[in-house]
Order: sequence, then C-alpha cells, then structure tokens
Amino acid sequence: MGVCMTCPAKLISGEVDQSAGMLDEEAKEKGYALMCVAEPQSDCRIRVIEEDEILEEVLCSSENAG
Repeated sequence: MGVCMTCPAKLISGEVDQSAGMLDEEAKEKGYALMCVAEPQSDCRIRVIEEDEILEEVLCSSENAG
C-alpha cells in the first residue's frame, strides 16, 4: 500500500510505476520510491536509504506546500 515508508529507496536509473503508493509527486520526481509498491518498468538501479531520509523529504515538501 505504500503508507508506512519502511521500504524506501532512491532510484538511480530506470523507471518504476508506483501509482499504487501514497508517495507525493515531488518525492517521486526527486527519485524516491517505496519498494513495496514500485513495479519496475525497465532495468533499474536503486540505493536503499534510511527511513528518515524519505520522511524528511516528504515532511519538508508538506511544510513548503502549506
């Protein structure tokens, strides 16, 4: 479902469809992905990241939007 954010990664190359998840568009555009909902659309390279990195990105994006 992509709501708990415990499986984050940074997409280094390739393309994924994660339309089933709850990650905001700005985070997706910056290359963040949630592996539980990300479906590869091509060969991909990812970097596994700490949960804090994606939470900081999402929270900062929310603060800037409001």
